[in-house]
Amino acid sequence: MKKTIIPALVFVLATMCIMASGCSCGGVKQTGTAYGLVHNYYVGQVTVERSGDKIVSAKFEETEGPSSWAKRSNIKDDKTEGVEFTTGGFAKSISIGSLTFHATDDESTKTPAYKQTEDGVTFEEWVKTEENAKFYVEQMAAGNYRILKADLSAADPDFSTDKNGLNKGERWLKSKNGYWSGNATVLGWKGNMDRLSDYLVRNGIGGYTGEETKGDNGWTVNGVETGATLVDFHDYMKLARRAFESAQ
Repeated sequence: MKKTIIPALVFVLATMCIMASGCSCGGVKQTGTAYGLVHNYYVGQVTVERSGDKIVSAKFEETEGPSSWAKRSNIKDDKTEGVEFTTGGFAKSISIGSLTFHATDDESTKTPAYKQTEDGVTFEEWVKTEENAKFYVEQMAAGNYRILKADLSAADPDFSTDKNGLNKGERWLKSKNGYWSGNATVLGWKGNMDRLSDYLVRNGIGGYTGEETKGDNGWTVNGVETGATLVDFHDYMKLARRAFESAQ
């Protein structure tokens, strides 16, 4: 009788485990991705793979914004004919996919406050909405971004050989273009992203409160040193938390 009951019980428990939503006892892996503004002018993308409450992997990517690719100093001279630039040095009009943005701050040397309409929000505010940030990342990856001439026709600069032989869809990815390169004493962008990924896999996101402050040795979460030293730590960690929470 006992031999019959025990296998039956095991079968029932296994069935319950499989049927339970999000159950980790079967090693079910779920993936979530979050997009949003990071480091003032750029768009971050974090993809988290989780199994139950454990983070299996965390991948960080970052796409530079138009404050980089619409800047006069980053555009070849032979590609600027017909393009008007602000006093601060940016193309006055740009397009991202089917959307057109116009510079509304002529003097700024950081970003010319690109807006779709005069009373609209700036590009940086616009990508705080996840749907817009995702759209931007996808359009940039497809190479669907342009500076525009005064008549709003495209003046499509060729970025393919400007940095590391990258094509237009890769040119402004920080993982590829050498942005803030690290060395023996400075982590740089990639080094910091690696430290964040390592921390999340080892410790998960549960200890993160969003109230952490940077110490002499970088950022510490719940008593654990992350090893990360970047300024806008919270931008990336909050995206990681959103990605974790959205995993399905």
